[in-house]
Amino acid sequence: ASLTALQLELNGLRQRIASGADDASALTAQIDAMLDIAHTAMDAVRRILNDLRPGVLDHLGLWAALECLLNDVQARSAVACTFAYAPTVERCRPGREVEIAVYRIVQEVVTNVLRHANATRIALLAEAQGSDVVLTVSDNGRGMRVPERPSTFGLLGMAERARAVGAELDIASRPGAGTTVRLQLRGVLG
Repeated sequence: ASLTALQLELNGLRQRIASGADDASALTAQIDAMLDIAHTAMDAVRRILNDLRPGVLDHLGLWAALECLLNDVQARSAVACTFAYAPTVERCRPGREVEIAVYRIVQEVVTNVLRHANATRIALLAEAQGSDVVLTVSDNGRGMRVPERPSTFGLLGMAERARAVGAELDIASRPGAGTTVRLQLRGVLG
């Protein structure tokens, strides 16, 4: 929307200049308005890029990035968020591709909870099970009927990301009983 508005403003400015408009203050005001629109668009692009791959993921790792995600959700919504993980899990760095996939899966789960579940609580637990790390995201929302085969873009994306990094994804839910998403990362603990 911002880029469309900027394009319209630029076309209008071109027409004013082509028609010989010599009111410098009016042209300056229009340029200032276009700069404001461009600033808004740049902020939106930065926000989108950060949502896709937050800097904290590179600098502090997966667990800090997930904690930041939940803190952000809690700050901008009425949903209480908790995150617990064992020291063994905290020291685990499963690799860049796995970290990105896990972050995006958890982000999609949280987005779905906020959009559809009418939940008041989200809990994320990361625990060690042998050489595997198991992440469980639970909510106390309205639940859903889990399709045998994912058919929506969000569910398909989560399943594909999990499969791409050799992880196992399981969704358990029923109407009125909340939802639990379990992601098992195989062999990531040394």
